[in-house]
Amino acid sequence: YKASDVFCLPSHWEGLANAVIEALAAGLAVVTTNVNGHPEVINDGHNGFLVEPKRTDQLEQVLRKVFVDKELRLKLGKRASIESLLKPGTHKHTARKIIRDAKNMLA
Repeated sequence: YKASDVFCLPSHWEGLANAVIEALAAGLAVVTTNVNGHPEVINDGHNGFLVEPKRTDQLEQVLRKVFVDKELRLKLGKRASIESLLKPGTHKHTARKIIRDAKNMLA
């Protein structure tokens, strides 16, 4: 992820892909399809982009926009990184909850 500027996962079907969550946490601009769990973590135009499955025209348009506009890419990535720390269900959120609960049990 560190060598990338953009993460793209144009799936026709997914649950909630771990790769999307990992890319968000890595601070990448994410472009993925509007399927199942992806809208739970992608706020279209805010921390990434959602396109309709099998709409290669939409995918091409959004990818061009993200590739050309470095400022947009960086804003998306920064928002993605920050929000990935706060979003319930993410790996970091779950780890923090487990640690907090363990500390409470030991207290």
